[in-house]
Amino acid sequence: MSDAVDPHALVELAREVGLEAAALVRARRPEGRVGVADTKSSRVDVVTEVDRASEELVRERLLAARPDDGFLGEEGGGVRGTSGVEWVVDPIDGTVNFVYGIPAYAVSIAARLDGPDGATEVAGYVVNIATGEEWAAVLGAGAWRWSGEERRPLHAPEPPPLAEALVGTGFGYLPERRREQGLAGGTRRSA
Repeated sequence: MSDAVDPHALVELAREVGLEAAALVRARRPEGRVGVADTKSSRVDVVTEVDRASEELVRERLLAARPDDGFLGEEGGGVRGTSGVEWVVDPIDGTVNFVYGIPAYAVSIAARLDGPDGATEVAGYVVNIATGEEWAAVLGAGAWRWSGEERRPLHAPEPPPLAEALVGTGFGYLPERRREQGLAGGTRRSA
C-alpha cells in the first residue's frame, strides 16, 4: 500500500459521503412502492432515479475531496484517475428492497488502491439507509460498526458444525442463469 494513501482517511471520507447519500435516499423515498426508471441485465435488475441521484451525489463529493481519484459506479460510467485510488460505489445496494420498502438497502462505498499485482480493496463503508446502521473495514485494521460516534470492533463467531449451519444464497437476475444455479444445487458433480 502506498505511504501517501491513508486508508483510515479514505473510510472517514466514505462515511461522510455515505451518510449524506443515505439522507438523500431517505428524503427521496416516497411512501409505498418506488417507480422503476430503467432495467439493466433483465426486467428484475432495476434502477430508480433515486439510485442515479445517490450515485451522482457520491461521485461529486468524493471527487471534490479527492479530484485525482478514479470512480466506478454501478449505475453510470467510470472516471479514470491518476492517484492510484479508485472508488467503487453501489448507490443503493439492494434496489429491489428499496423499491418494495423492505428495510435492507444500503449505500456501499469501497476504495481500492492500484498495486504491482492489481487493485486491492483497502477501505469499505456501508450504511443501511432504512435503519442507519453503519459498518466499515480497513485492510489490516479489521472491521467495526458504529454506535453513535463510538466504533465497536466486529469479531466473527466460531462457525457451527455444517449440519447446524444456516446457508443463504442469491440467484442471478437472468432466468437461464437462475435455472443453471438451481440445477447445480440439486446435483452432485464429481471432480
